[in-house]
Amino acid sequence: MPLQLWIGHGGHFFVDTSLDIQVGQAFQERVDGPWTVEVNDSFLTVADLETAKRLFVEKYDRTQVQLSPASLDCVSADLSEGYNIVDLTPLQNSSG
Repeated sequence: MPLQLWIGHGGHFFVDTSLDIQVGQAFQERVDGPWTVEVNDSFLTVADLETAKRLFVEKYDRTQVQLSPASLDCVSADLSEGYNIVDLTPLQNSSG
């Protein structure tokens, strides 16, 4: 299950490349504050971005993703411009 973290345009977005859609996000409400991770419609708080990435990979369940008609056009090569894309495969391999 190929997951990526797209960083840019003011956000951190988790993308499932098999589905070609955004499936979660991570954010800070304050620059020096904890991170909030959205995964499977739950919001979890962690200390830092590295922990956020690991937690997302550990908790993500593709069977809980609900696609809307617009979801299918959400992610494409054209939309990736301006993002730093982080492959989460190493975290997936170590978590299971």
